[in-house]
Amino acid sequence: TTKVRHVSVKEIIAQTAGRLVEEIFKTIEKVGLSNVGKTAEELLNVVKAGTLELVSAAISEMDAAVLSAKKERSRIGNLTGTAVLLKACAKLRPLDPCA
Repeated sequence: TTKVRHVSVKEIIAQTAGRLVEEIFKTIEKVGLSNVGKTAEELLNVVKAGTLELVSAAISEMDAAVLSAKKERSRIGNLTGTAVLLKACAKLRPLDPCA
């Protein structure tokens, strides 16, 4: 099986920003600067697409965090009494769980 590498939102932002800059330059080369209105319209479309990509990445990241938290709560909920207490103490004080 292939392990899927998690890509952070920061990495996605950096990648998107790099592509966005490239797209801006390509658009300016293609459309030119003689018609400022047309150039602005084309650049607005490029920026909107980049923004949509960033927002989608952020939503995906939030969804993954919620799912992970839900799984953890479910897993802890399956433990009982003392086990839950010991697990909680261990997280707070890893060297001496219940001191």
